[in-house]
Amino acid sequence: MKSPETSSAYREKLNEYLARHDDVDINKAWTLFKIAITQTASTILDRIDRVTHKDWFDAECEQATISKNKTYKRMQQRNTQKALEEYRTARSEEKRVHKQKKKIFIERGLEELECLRGNSESKYSIKN
Repeated sequence: MKSPETSSAYREKLNEYLARHDDVDINKAWTLFKIAITQTASTILDRIDRVTHKDWFDAECEQATISKNKTYKRMQQRNTQKALEEYRTARSEEKRVHKQKKKIFIERGLEELECLRGNSESKYSIKN
């Protein structure tokens, strides 16, 4: 709540919500307070979505992970040497795919930075 307007609007809505439920016993007070805070925040404040930082994670990585998870479940259900070996193989394949994709992503980023450095430009602009 960086702006004073948002802060005051949040405070007013919270007080309004709590005033409506003034006759609540002490056992329900904490639950009511939690609900009041979350509902007021959702009405006044904008929801910020999580930023995913795995830009290198694509369909091939997802498929390798799904395959590994399936073999893990099979290994848990059947406690055999074959199931364990299948899981180890799937896990190493998943790690190989992830490392490869991450390496390619990092190399492309470094190439882009080198190009920007050569052009005396910056990837990020400075705002005044």
